[in-house]
Amino acid sequence: MGRLTPEAARRVHADSFVFDGHNDLAGPLSRGEPLDDRSGRGHMDLKRIREGGLDGGIFAVFIDPSEADPAGRTRAGVEQLRTLLDAHPSFRVVLSAADLIDPDDRVAAVIGVEGGYAIENDLGIVDELFDAGMRCLTLTWNDSTAWADASGHAVHGGLTGFGRRLVDHLQRLGVLVDLSHASDGTAADVFERAGRPVVSSHTGMRRLAPLPRNVSDAHLEAIAETGGLAGVSLFNGHLDAEFEARCAPLRAREFVDTEQLARAVRTEVGTLPMSAVVAHVRHAVQIVGPEHIGLGSDFDGMWALPDGLNDVSRLPDLSAALADVFDASGLAAFLGSNWTRTLSAALP
Repeated sequence: MGRLTPEAARRVHADSFVFDGHNDLAGPLSRGEPLDDRSGRGHMDLKRIREGGLDGGIFAVFIDPSEADPAGRTRAGVEQLRTLLDAHPSFRVVLSAADLIDPDDRVAAVIGVEGGYAIENDLGIVDELFDAGMRCLTLTWNDSTAWADASGHAVHGGLTGFGRRLVDHLQRLGVLVDLSHASDGTAADVFERAGRPVVSSHTGMRRLAPLPRNVSDAHLEAIAETGGLAGVSLFNGHLDAEFEARCAPLRAREFVDTEQLARAVRTEVGTLPMSAVVAHVRHAVQIVGPEHIGLGSDFDGMWALPDGLNDVSRLPDLSAALADVFDASGLAAFLGSNWTRTLSAALP
């Protein structure tokens, strides 16, 4: 299928609408870090977004279930992020399918919530978050919610009755349902009632990295049947199960910040080659074709990227590495048009 040279792939990247299905930049912004230029901290800021040719993405407000008042923190996080992005001339908040493409070249920001702990068995809270700007909900994180099982943490056997009503309600509103971190049982229950596309926004391929939070071939096919896609994560811990296992001792230690953790991982664990990402993309193409995969970086939500992918500014290098996987139309689809098709069908 691959008929591109690396140079031609870079040209496709420059000419494409490039969309990333998951980043956690909202976290550093909520702590006061600048949006325009973070002086090299983390993985994203406007300066590096422009350098990498990124045109849009899902900006996730992460909710840690171990902290108090998840509903209040979620609402405040969504409102803070929307206010910040609305006030910035280089960004636009996407509230409907019509907002995805903008002639003024502003960065399209879909506001997501990662972890449905804030819902608290109350569809009214969902409506409040929707009104505040949420257009994507990652049903779980590492722990199960009161109504949905997380991967490796089975409690309910999938979705509860409320969880099923919630998924129906999200689809009626026009909120994209994200299965990242969800258990196989939860995913299966979502597929049964999927009237709009669903996604796994940032994931590895379980066939290559046998981790419960990665997507199986069967669920990759089921996602494709909904018209959705799987966003390929750039996190080493999603790309290689052995790498993830080697990081386990570091998780028990305390670090000043993720920058210090990232340095410790590079020193004590090492890294992966960019070919690890290419392998996951190639496998997904073999299973569902180029129409149902995209980018789901997890920038600023993790601490270990493959060699050559230090941050968002290096995305053109990833496109060059994918030259032997895609032709021009397939690469453009992976970079963004698959996401715009999926979001156009999922959003109001």
